[in-house]
Amino acid sequence: MSSPSDAGERESPRVLLDFLDKEDVDDAAVEGGSGISSPKSSKLYRLSPAQVVCVRATLAVSVIISWAALCAGVWFCPRWRPPWAANWFVGAPFLSTFAAAACELYVRAASGIARPRYLHLAGTFLLLCTLDNCFIACTALAGCRRITIAQNFLMIGIIACEAGAFGVVQIMILLKVMTLTADRSGGLPLKILYSSAAILCSWVLLFVFRVVRHGESGTKAGFFENSAGFLFLTTFLAYTGVCAKHMYRAAAKAGHNTMLLSHAVSTAAACGTGTLRFTLIVAAQHYQSDRVARRYVIANGFDAIFNIVCALCVSGIAAATLSQSEAVVGKVDVLQDFREAARNNGNEKAGFDESRLRQRHRAT
Repeated sequence: MSSPSDAGERESPRVLLDFLDKEDVDDAAVEGGSGISSPKSSKLYRLSPAQVVCVRATLAVSVIISWAALCAGVWFCPRWRPPWAANWFVGAPFLSTFAAAACELYVRAASGIARPRYLHLAGTFLLLCTLDNCFIACTALAGCRRITIAQNFLMIGIIACEAGAFGVVQIMILLKVMTLTADRSGGLPLKILYSSAAILCSWVLLFVFRVVRHGESGTKAGFFENSAGFLFLTTFLAYTGVCAKHMYRAAAKAGHNTMLLSHAVSTAAACGTGTLRFTLIVAAQHYQSDRVARRYVIANGFDAIFNIVCALCVSGIAAATLSQSEAVVGKVDVLQDFREAARNNGNEKAGFDESRLRQRHRAT
């Protein structure tokens, strides 16, 4: 009969546990001592030269295409209708350039030496943001020129990039909470995140079905689409509250530790801007109002900028590139900081994942 800890471990996907695993295990500390070893560094990974070339080429091409689409739009479509679409279109190249610059910092941090895998999640998010805004610029141009097929395919790219970026950010938050609570099963936050992801997928499918059948502005969002949006907002707010609460409690136990407080505040603020953006999406789809759509475009820009800044500051990228930032944002290995906080707060369980890693090492 399996133990509760084994059952809990099976509840978490292997990809999440890989980020929680440590680089090495001190067998003597686990077997001979009290069963609790000092926090070790997370597993490391370094970008290969080929990967560096591919990432930088993707960034360069995305930025060039974004600005080329803007120039073509100004030339071929001098009068944009509706006005919010013009704001969305003009802002996309700027956001793409900003995200690409942030991603370049990630490349510089991760190409020279091996970095914790958690840092690479932030790099993935920044790359997706760059691609997302490139697709937005191209979609607006295709819509202006009435190229429907290209517009539909580019819209799929936007949905994929935004869903991927959103998922990466939530996984980064979840990993911090799992480390703080020493719970490899993910516990309540992971269950809420699963529910939120399932509802989000349903909401997206309902939106796509409506657009394919009636066109972008052919009809307002119906009862089921609005209900899916409302349920998603509810579960997302619950997930944000639970995660921020864990971080704030850990910071309070540590004497209001600056690093933990910065992570708690950034989590609440970044998810707050995301909640505002999703709320305006629900309102825009329901009312089909240009005024609401314009507010959404503004909120979307602020949300993108804020999340990019947070990805730089609380993922280890800032600590790897700016030597004076560790006091506020922590070390390059963010999860190691959280392991130390869990240990100091008495949350780290005896033998937590060291024994499992030791057994796995012997098996191989």
